[in-house]
Amino acid sequence: MGRFDTMLEQVQIKKAELSSRLIRFKSNEAEADQLIADYESELERITKEVNALIEKDASIQQRLAEIHDILGEKDKKLQETREKYHQEKSKLDALSNLTERYEGYGGAVKMVMEQKHGKSGIIGVVADIISAEKKYEMAIETALGGNIQNIVTEDEDTAKDMIALLKKNKGGRATFLPLTALENPQEFKNPDALKEKGVIGMADELVKVDKKYKSVAKAMLGRIVVVDNVDNAVKIARKYSYGIRMVTLEGELLAPGGAIAGGHFKNNSNLLGRRRELDELTAKTKELDELTKAIEKEISDVREERNGLRVKAESARMQMQNVTLSQNTAKINLEAAKQKKEETLQDSVSLKDEEETIAKQILEIEENKKSVTQELKDSEDLEAKYTKEIEGLQETLESLHETETVKSEETAKSDLEYQKMLQKQGFEQENMDRIDGEIAARQAEYDEIKNSMNAGIEEVEQKKEDIEAILATIEASHQAQSDAEKQLEDNKKKRGELKEKQKNFFDQRDELTAKHTDLDKEVYRLTQQKERQ
Repeated sequence: MGRFDTMLEQVQIKKAELSSRLIRFKSNEAEADQLIADYESELERITKEVNALIEKDASIQQRLAEIHDILGEKDKKLQETREKYHQEKSKLDALSNLTERYEGYGGAVKMVMEQKHGKSGIIGVVADIISAEKKYEMAIETALGGNIQNIVTEDEDTAKDMIALLKKNKGGRATFLPLTALENPQEFKNPDALKEKGVIGMADELVKVDKKYKSVAKAMLGRIVVVDNVDNAVKIARKYSYGIRMVTLEGELLAPGGAIAGGHFKNNSNLLGRRRELDELTAKTKELDELTKAIEKEISDVREERNGLRVKAESARMQMQNVTLSQNTAKINLEAAKQKKEETLQDSVSLKDEEETIAKQILEIEENKKSVTQELKDSEDLEAKYTKEIEGLQETLESLHETETVKSEETAKSDLEYQKMLQKQGFEQENMDRIDGEIAARQAEYDEIKNSMNAGIEEVEQKKEDIEAILATIEASHQAQSDAEKQLEDNKKKRGELKEKQKNFFDQRDELTAKHTDLDKEVYRLTQQKERQ
């Protein structure tokens, strides 16, 4: 029984360990599920970040492509603008050079104008102080004629000094217009003519001039009418008896008296338009210069944006590398977690199979234990039966001991029988010693049986007490025998008479001893059989 209990206890311990491991596996499985969920969430987050970076990089690359096209267009535009600027600047420089050197003017005029910065009082030629809209330029220049090269001075003294200079240097002749001599110019005498068809206005009113030089314009142009075309001019001339000087927009000149001058200008110097062209070229070059700078600024801004985008693209690329590395790491971790979970599940299945095997073992052990317990109970019942028989024999033995005592008292009467009885008693003592030895052996066997039956069975304890009672009875018998020996001294005479009866007594005791021995052997056999089970 102890062996089954030990086996059952060991299996129960193993089952408890398996249960504990299964609980840990379930806990580990939950942790693995949470870890997988965390890795999947992390992978999803990183994937979104990767997609965002891809979209960001695509947006940057698209913008860089747009910037490439924009820079190409702007570079082209800048090149064209620079070319236009240089073209206009060349024209401006050339025209400025012509203007500064008074190209197209007579030698005398050039010589006088060279003195302008060193001689006060020289204002400039008429073309310097008078300007007109482009559509009126030909008409005004025709109206001025050679007077366009006249030199305006502050006063007569300056004019005289310059004339002296020309004489001295044989520089030719020039006409001067002192402002002091032009204070009261003549008025136009036919104001009604201004109402005629085709009349645009008085020439002096169609020019732009500083208020200070109004008298110059009045003196040069104040009596000349500007008409849109020659047909209308002829009609007006007829009406007013050819007494009005007129010019047309195309450059025909109708002089008083009926003369008409016209045709193609061989010298297309356009001295009056030179100043306008100079101003226009100055404004144009300034505009082109500002446009060039604006385009350069735009190009610089776009390049700065491009450089910033390139930095962002590089940063995004580095970030993409890091995020991609994190994504790969997350994928590896996720796969590892899933694989670990799968291995855990396989171990869990193996443990469950082992748990089922242990449950079967426990059931088998319990069934075997029930079988052995039943057999042990049957053996204990048989042992109880034999014990009861031993107790009956013990009672008989005690009765015989009592009879022995009585008989010993009777045999004490005979001295002759005493010696024989004493010899028989020696034999009896040997037999008693032998019985004591056998009882001691049975006691040892009983102790062994008791230990094998876990020393907890109350029936075995009862058997021990019974054996101890038997030993006590034998001890009492020894004591009684001792008393009998004393009585034998007094009853020597009775020994002879009781000799035959004593012989019968010893035969009965030997028979009971043999039967007791057989019973002990049967108990021992049953005990061994029970241990083998």
